[in-house]
Amino acid sequence: MFTKAPRTFTIDLMPDFDKDPPEDQDPRLPNLNIKKETNELEGVPVDPPPEPVSPQPPQPKTPEELLEEAKALSSMPVSSGESIAAKEKMSDLEKDKTDGSKSSPIGLFLAAIFLVAISGTGGYFLGKGSTGQKTILPSTAPSSQPAVNVPPTPSPSPLPSPSPAAIGDKVKLASGLTLTLDKVWLDSAYAKSKAALPDKVQVDVQVTFANEESNALSYTPTDFILKDLQDLEYKTVLNASKEYKALTLGSLLPGATIIGGVSFIAPKTEKSFRLVYEDAEIAFSLP
Repeated sequence: MFTKAPRTFTIDLMPDFDKDPPEDQDPRLPNLNIKKETNELEGVPVDPPPEPVSPQPPQPKTPEELLEEAKALSSMPVSSGESIAAKEKMSDLEKDKTDGSKSSPIGLFLAAIFLVAISGTGGYFLGKGSTGQKTILPSTAPSSQPAVNVPPTPSPSPLPSPSPAAIGDKVKLASGLTLTLDKVWLDSAYAKSKAALPDKVQVDVQVTFANEESNALSYTPTDFILKDLQDLEYKTVLNASKEYKALTLGSLLPGATIIGGVSFIAPKTEKSFRLVYEDAEIAFSLP
């Protein structure tokens, strides 16, 4: 029998990257030789880094462009003071345009900004106050015309009341009847009666009612009132005397008349009276 000697294998755990890989190395495995790859990259051209781009300053506008903007802004409504300032700036801009050697684009640019600020402010305030109405202040200048004194309109004076009728007058009443005061006297029996008052007298009156209308009309004796000069009123006293025929409530046919009397108790000191019936007044005086 033959005995085989044991085979010995050596494993290098630290590869040497400086050595070239063996020719029989599998190309599918990564090449761990970093030095060789670095040497290969040294021959490859590399693009230089881009240069930093500096921000471009704003291009100043030409005087012609600034002048056109100023003219457009000046057409907006502004107040009087702002309008004068804008016109002065406009004249300066036109002067700068004609004399280009003396003007600078920066000055024109600042002037345009000033006009924009003025126009915007004026347009804002005018927009708030423009309601279509104008406020007119009263003139403080003295008027050359003299003041005219207008007399007050006189109030209409009350119409004078018609004068009362007298004894014997025929008075047309509102009811259509005709009233006549025939006579007036002091009752002689009153002073002797037990009901007499020492400071009073009894006034007797005799009247006549006539109906001159075409229909029957009524009358009421208790509607008679006696008034003195102080407008104090005294009521009638029925059936108070035997010196006249008492007038009683009734009515009159067309063409009829009636005569009767009524009495009043009045102060002894009063002498002037008015007999009132409906709208008629008949004045008389006692002896």
